[in-house]
Amino acid sequence: LTVFQDVNFSHDGSRIAYSNTSDGNPNICLYDFKSQKETKLTNDGINIGCRISYDGSKVGFWRANQNQYAITVINADGSNMRILDFGEIPAGPPIWLPDGRIFCCLLSSALTDSMTFDLITVNPDGSNKTTVLHNTNLKIAGLYDANRILVTENRTDSTVIFSLD
Repeated sequence: LTVFQDVNFSHDGSRIAYSNTSDGNPNICLYDFKSQKETKLTNDGINIGCRISYDGSKVGFWRANQNQYAITVINADGSNMRILDFGEIPAGPPIWLPDGRIFCCLLSSALTDSMTFDLITVNPDGSNKTTVLHNTNLKIAGLYDANRILVTENRTDSTVIFSLD
């Protein structure tokens, strides 16, 4: 059974990125609707939560391989894979910002009763890591529009969704 998960459309709608489990472990693939061609971008590890950059040139995703958990960026043609390992475990897929930076959530601590996260921005090459929020209980839910990011906050009796501008 082949399962396609984490399907993400490019901003122009011409391609989709997804995790494909046909080889056993999830691998990131890119499908171009115009050429009707699938390009397999990864071939080892566990690769999920893929997102296509605004300009379509890169795909970011969450990768687990040999006890390393990291946000990873690869060119849309499968070249130049860059593992952005900050020593913290990613907690969800990366979000591409319109200016080309990546916004992501990293597990900063796992306490007995709760987990806290660091929300960061970083360039696709791993430079200029900036902590937006440190040790927060907010997690990234998605990109609302070019200026607002949706985040969730788990409370004792509910989950609240709001935006960061």
